[in-house]
Amino acid sequence: MKFECSTKELKAALTVASKHVNPKSPLPILGHFLVAVDVESQSVSVTATDLDTGVTVTIDADVAESGSVTLPAKQLTAVVGLVSTKTLRVSRQGEGLMRVDTDDDGRTSQWDMQSLPAEEYPSLPGSEDLTPITLPAAALGNAIEEVSVAVAKSAEESRAVMTGIQITTADGVLTLVGTDCRRIAVAQRPIEFKGEITSTVIPLGALMSLAKALGSKGDVQVSIGRHMAFFQFGCAKWFARMLEGRFPDWTKVMPVRDTWPWVVRVNRAHLIDAVRGGLAMAKEEKSPALLVLNFSGEGIAINSSTANLGQAAMTLEAECEGGDFPPYGINGGYVLDALMAIETESVIWELQTDSTSSVLRPDDDISFRYVVMPVKLRDVMADLENARG
Repeated sequence: MKFECSTKELKAALTVASKHVNPKSPLPILGHFLVAVDVESQSVSVTATDLDTGVTVTIDADVAESGSVTLPAKQLTAVVGLVSTKTLRVSRQGEGLMRVDTDDDGRTSQWDMQSLPAEEYPSLPGSEDLTPITLPAAALGNAIEEVSVAVAKSAEESRAVMTGIQITTADGVLTLVGTDCRRIAVAQRPIEFKGEITSTVIPLGALMSLAKALGSKGDVQVSIGRHMAFFQFGCAKWFARMLEGRFPDWTKVMPVRDTWPWVVRVNRAHLIDAVRGGLAMAKEEKSPALLVLNFSGEGIAINSSTANLGQAAMTLEAECEGGDFPPYGINGGYVLDALMAIETESVIWELQTDSTSSVLRPDDDISFRYVVMPVKLRDVMADLENARG
């Protein structure tokens, strides 16, 4: 096994692959990259997997001898990161030993590292028999980042299926949904495509790895099997085991448009500052991050307090249609997540009642909607009174 390749391209490949390495796995081999080189195609591929998700990145190389081996991911990434030359060489030095070396104007660098046999690496799933669907890279990547804020971060806080993002395509619309049952983020993009994806839930980590690699141009090839999903973009191919379980039906939770008694338009940056200001004093253990909002013709008032700590009162101008609104309890952290995912100068906040969900979205745009459930203030006050004895 012997090849020479671009240092820059190999660094980029390792960066993408490293997101799927699991150094804490009881299987030591999963802390390694599978590196395979082929003299016929003059290419080198780097693969990483945690068994549930993974990626293979293939780059051009000057291959003198085909072969495959596994190399410790942390050490290989560190070594290649130190290389300053345009190219580097990798070669087998004997059983279980690989060498990375460079030569630049008389200066040489050489690293030898122990390897494990490629035969010990887990077998990788294939997608050869699947018909791919083509989606615009920019639309898919942007939608993934928008809904990721609402995805459950662990199975302990919600069902395992809600640690992923639901993807569907139907009637010319790509729809992505993320939820932890306390909030729901929905991103929809009208696009042209052939084929259909029906209620497929992909682990968040795999999709975020994909989103970070996608650019503003080009297409993604998506292939869906019975248990695995595959995404091909450029020189990289991601694979992920689909999450099983019943994903919440967001259409039953999303309030019907054009039936809002109250519609608020407010400057996004000003609202972010006000929410952050309120969160500084929202530290009650029984109701963390609780903000109380009052919407009126004069704007928005945001209040928070914590016993033995203090209180905060923030006001800001806003256009409020529908008159005065009852005090609305909300988790300020959830609101902040939504605002950070929105890019428009102003945002729309659509409200029904003080005890039902509300929707945050970009101004003049419904391609992204963020549903957040309110905190029932009467229950909170009762809990606090009981806690204080």
